[in-house]
Amino acid sequence: MTEETREITLIPIDRLRTDEDYQPRVRGLDHRHVRLVAEQLQSDGMIPALLVAPDPERPGSYIVLDGAHRLEALHRIGHQGEVPCQVVSEPDYERAVQANLDHGLPLSIEDRKAYACWLAEQEPGLSLREIARRARLSHNTVKRALEEGGQNDQRDTARLTPERAAAQLLRGFARLWDARSLLSRLSEDRAVRELAHALARAAEADPAARHLLDRMARVLAVATAQRKGDEPR
Repeated sequence: MTEETREITLIPIDRLRTDEDYQPRVRGLDHRHVRLVAEQLQSDGMIPALLVAPDPERPGSYIVLDGAHRLEALHRIGHQGEVPCQVVSEPDYERAVQANLDHGLPLSIEDRKAYACWLAEQEPGLSLREIARRARLSHNTVKRALEEGGQNDQRDTARLTPERAAAQLLRGFARLWDARSLLSRLSEDRAVRELAHALARAAEADPAARHLLDRMARVLAVATAQRKGDEPR
């Protein structure tokens, strides 16, 4: 993460979104704080700049790294115009954490422990003291977090929601047809057949994989039916 000098850019609110992969609060928005922010916005009309980065999955849109409560509050009061933003080059979880450590609603101990676990995974050579310094925790708290959390597991399990799980699943399927993947070099029908055969073989060889495949089939059947407006019972 590098320091950047950033100017204020006005961005239409419908081009801003949050992404849980880059949000430092493991339990999501604090809705009481959102109400307070909404009241303040209605009272003085001033919108502190959000920190955003270009959305790699949606050209022309931006991911909010710092300002998720402000964005939600703006939606709640019906704001439909532009929002002042500082734009950085790319989405970055660590940048989002540091921005939220420096101002606004304080990050909880749980949030900072999740960040500490992430640091330990991303930079295995870091000492506990350096992790503690960056996460603004005590040395002993970091040590306990790593022992209890299985490193990054604490962040992932606390943050996982059906929406995030669905997004991860869709991104995984998208990568199968990415221009660099094996399946992209086959016709779509052949790619589907070969992937299906591989899954069937894996399920035949492993009861756990078979159980998982059955669950995935049920989820996809319900999703397809809901999309068509006829959810199976």
